[in-house]
Amino acid sequence: MDSRIKISDSLKEDILNLNYNKHFQYKTTAIIISFTYVAAIVIAWMTKQLNLRDYFQMTILGIFSIIVLTPSIYVLITSSKPLVKIPELIKSLK
Repeated sequence: MDSRIKISDSLKEDILNLNYNKHFQYKTTAIIISFTYVAAIVIAWMTKQLNLRDYFQMTILGIFSIIVLTPSIYVLITSSKPLVKIPELIKSLK
């Protein structure tokens, strides 16, 4: 006897839509975090609160930039792949 549960196409489509929305939300959050971080650095530089010739400030800025931007870039790259594949899967169900 086969104990698998048959899932209807509409339920599969709903699950794929939820998965698409999850990855889309990850991507938009990463974009917002990156943009806010870069905007804050530009504002700090324009208001002369950030001295580009001070090596200590640049070291701290570099460390924080790595901490903030590396995960954001990683999320942007990894969440883009499912965003391309999921709509194709949804179209194949219809």
